[in-house]
Amino acid sequence: MTFVMSVPANAAPGSHFGGIFVSAQAPKLRESGAAIGYEVANIISIRVAGEALERAQIRQFSTDNYIYGKPEVVFSVRVQNEGNTLVRPTGPLEINNMFGKTVAKLIFNQEAAGVFPKNTREFTFTWTGEGPGFGRYEAIVNPSYGENGAKQSMSSTVTFWVLPMSIIGPALGVLLVLLLATYFGVRVYVRQKLSYYGATGTTRKLVRRRKDSTSSALFLVFTVMLSVTAVFLVILVLLFA
Repeated sequence: MTFVMSVPANAAPGSHFGGIFVSAQAPKLRESGAAIGYEVANIISIRVAGEALERAQIRQFSTDNYIYGKPEVVFSVRVQNEGNTLVRPTGPLEINNMFGKTVAKLIFNQEAAGVFPKNTREFTFTWTGEGPGFGRYEAIVNPSYGENGAKQSMSSTVTFWVLPMSIIGPALGVLLVLLLATYFGVRVYVRQKLSYYGATGTTRKLVRRRKDSTSSALFLVFTVMLSVTAVFLVILVLLFA
């Protein structure tokens, strides 16, 4: 089927879109049964000569959550076309862990879907990482658009955390056991010292030493707990990050 398009003399420069629709009505039934009708369309894209404005920006780059139990992240990118031509933003998306190591490289909008002029389009896609994953991650998207030789680029960043309970739960349990063992161990040690001082010293000295021992014990418990916690967290990060 051939057709002719007449562009008005005052048509604005840039991209314009239309469509040709062809439909067929369902035939009338003479007997019982089913009849099918259909409608098909072909989208037409033209570009009127003149000053073309190609300008787009990322309005939002986000994830559906901030903390994940496993590396299955849904990204959302909202691109706004502020120009008068169709843009097809596409480009790399890198995901880095807390040490700056790149753990994944994706292609944003690999199908090169377009964004109409003066409109905003949302792109969603999912990243599934290998292994359990752990820690803070950063995703950077750098799509480009425009005609060859006049490419323009845009960039945006989003961060998220992966904290799998299969690792965090046992780790917290072990840490709690270590802290309780340290606390009760120090208490037993203090009681033994107090009993020793009570058996060998005077009442006044016993009271004074008991106060000193209690203060020292509390400080010792706090220091040991803080040290154990710090060391345990460092080991956890080194093992699973």
